[in-house]
Amino acid sequence: MLKNKAKFSANNNFDSQILILPSNIRRHITQLIESSPTSEFICRQDKTSTPKYGVYIIEHNDAESYTVCHVFSYDLIGKDYTYQSISPEQVNILTHFISELKIS
Repeated sequence: MLKNKAKFSANNNFDSQILILPSNIRRHITQLIESSPTSEFICRQDKTSTPKYGVYIIEHNDAESYTVCHVFSYDLIGKDYTYQSISPEQVNILTHFISELKIS
């Protein structure tokens, strides 16, 4: 399982060399960072057992008092990817729901 981590902000340029990403996802992430200049971003990239990759970004903004999770999923077959933006509360609800169902 591939695991890469990075931490960055608008003042500390996103280093695309740390995370090997398709150009369209890199561009989307760069736009996220540029649109929130007072936020800090913590990023993790994983490869699952299937040929799917995930990029998980937690955006935290002390100045505006919010945290949001950005989730990208893609494979290396084409240029398509999925993107979701969800709150930590929603992540907790999903985690609890999955644990109730005893699935992983």
